[in-house]
Amino acid sequence: MPVLALALLSMACAAANDFVFKLYARRSGPVGAYLAVIGVIWALAFAACLPSRQVLLQPATLLWGAVSGVFSITANILYVMALKKEDVGVCSTIYRLNLVPAAFLAFLLFNEPATAPRLAAIAAGVAAVLFFSWPSGRSAARPFVSFSIAAVFLASLLRAGMGLSYKAGLLAGADEFGLMTINGCAWIAGGAGFHFMANRAAWRAPRSTFTYGAVSGALVCGIVLFLVLALKRGDASLVLPVTQMSFALTALAGIVFMHEPLTLRKCAGVSFGAACILLMGIR
Repeated sequence: MPVLALALLSMACAAANDFVFKLYARRSGPVGAYLAVIGVIWALAFAACLPSRQVLLQPATLLWGAVSGVFSITANILYVMALKKEDVGVCSTIYRLNLVPAAFLAFLLFNEPATAPRLAAIAAGVAAVLFFSWPSGRSAARPFVSFSIAAVFLASLLRAGMGLSYKAGLLAGADEFGLMTINGCAWIAGGAGFHFMANRAAWRAPRSTFTYGAVSGALVCGIVLFLVLALKRGDASLVLPVTQMSFALTALAGIVFMHEPLTLRKCAGVSFGAACILLMGIR
């Protein structure tokens, strides 16, 4: 299958998963249990791809798998919580702009080149976040940034930390499937822990939680599977920007199926977000 087709499949799975996240958030179901179900499917899928179970005990795999897993589950808890209050197009765009802090930190931690296109991409990403962060009809009594926007912005930073942890782990010799398997276990533990902290009076989750969790789990596996296959066949400078453009499809789905408002500010934010990701892909 062509590289571009694989990248587009990964992008489509990411957009669909964001949409499922929003559908579940609207139901006000338990977030922790939902993410724990995703973790079960994730862990089982990538455990089947392990070259051997011994790689899970390798120091580098165990350490960086745990670190990236903590970043990942915390980011997604914040992301789903933000989706309860904010438009899916806004949250998805800010979340996918995790390339901006990841690139900035990569300059500092891994001595990657600070090229003009990447600096321009960072500026475009900051502009996109500002467009989404500025509340409409702001009054003196209203905070500049809402809690949900702050939550998804923090989720984006944590998602960047996950990506950098992956890179640090791979540089240290960690097994990629071992990292993914431990990440799934982190989702199980973190999701279950958050569920019992937030829902002390009701430890049982409704059946819909398991249904939505199973769908999201399959989509998450599709995101990673098609991404890995695309990266093995083509350049990261082509694959990564295409897969990160999923927010555009998510925003469109929110407008068409959820009747979210199409404002000038949202159009500007999505446009700057697209410019950021495209510029980030230029070598």
